[in-house]
Amino acid sequence: MAWRRIPRAAGAVAGAGAGGVQPYFAGRRALSVMSVACQLDQRKEMWSVRCVRGSRVDGQARKWGGVTRPQRRALSLEALSLDVGATLTGIVDGTEAALVGLQAQTQAPWPVAVLLTAGLVRTVVGAPAAWYQAHWSSRVELQRRRLMQWADAIGHQVMRRKASENLTDAEAENLIQEQVRAQQKVLMDEIGWRRWKLVLPALVQVPIFITVSLALRRLQDSDSLLFQQYQADLASQGPLWHSLPWTASLTEHDILLLPLVLGITNWFTLELSTIKRPVSPESREDRLGTALRYLAIAMIPVAAAVPSGLSLYWASSSVLTLTQNLMLRHPSVRQRVGLPAVPSELPRPLTSLRRHVLTGAQRFWQEVREKNFGNDAGSKSGNP
Repeated sequence: MAWRRIPRAAGAVAGAGAGGVQPYFAGRRALSVMSVACQLDQRKEMWSVRCVRGSRVDGQARKWGGVTRPQRRALSLEALSLDVGATLTGIVDGTEAALVGLQAQTQAPWPVAVLLTAGLVRTVVGAPAAWYQAHWSSRVELQRRRLMQWADAIGHQVMRRKASENLTDAEAENLIQEQVRAQQKVLMDEIGWRRWKLVLPALVQVPIFITVSLALRRLQDSDSLLFQQYQADLASQGPLWHSLPWTASLTEHDILLLPLVLGITNWFTLELSTIKRPVSPESREDRLGTALRYLAIAMIPVAAAVPSGLSLYWASSSVLTLTQNLMLRHPSVRQRVGLPAVPSELPRPLTSLRRHVLTGAQRFWQEVREKNFGNDAGSKSGNP
């Protein structure tokens, strides 16, 4: 592309009109996808043409074809981190102000305001996310039942081929698994299933949960301006209005009730998801369930180490999550909210959960006894 100097005369610019430099560059080839911006340099007798891509402009320039051209600025990780940090801080500040506004509008004690916050978040965000997850879980469960029927048919076909083609047991097993995986892909593609669709509800809820938790934690921090304003209310309004002698203030720690409620409800929620939905041992789902159970136990000391206002939000949110999951397993509730009927429905979800937990606890205790005391008990029982 040919470039030449442009005189400083005002008449050279007057013909540009509203388009700036369009008359001068009319009919000439553009610089690829780069936009051209012309800026008058008062210290020189020529125009300084600055070629930029988007909004990435750098003050440092280099000579190119007799014209000053700026160098492209590399992406600064430090600047990006500062921008992200400022954005996150603004979000937490807005959430903190919303919590204070909710308490001021309702004129409720702070424990009730925390419970209202948990209920509002679980209703506005948690309920649609739970329905979305239950919807796709039901569709996948129905397709898996069809896959089991296909697996039986595929097994019979492969056994006939094994007899006619003299296949080994390993070859027949590999052929069965290959055809079952292919049929599984076909069945899941019929409903538009993707693995990320089960993870999507968590990706939506977890950031909101963390944001509200950070806002509550900052509200109870002594360095917070809002804490200094509402310090008297926070310090004098404990959960259940002083009925718990070990928690007289939302700024203090509850090391007994709220952490146990949090851990137990999280555990029950995980156990509820496995009723009538068995998973194969050592599978990805089994390892994920084990990791989540350990996480539920680990949350107990974490909840005991934070102020009771924050642990109250965690415990109440966990209780509401368990309640929503119990309701979505009931056949009549599923029918009303438009979920398909599946074999994993529970006519009495709470009773089924209680029996499942007790059975699992007994089985766990029996395994512990057999592992640690089985030989001694057997030897003692064999003696007269």
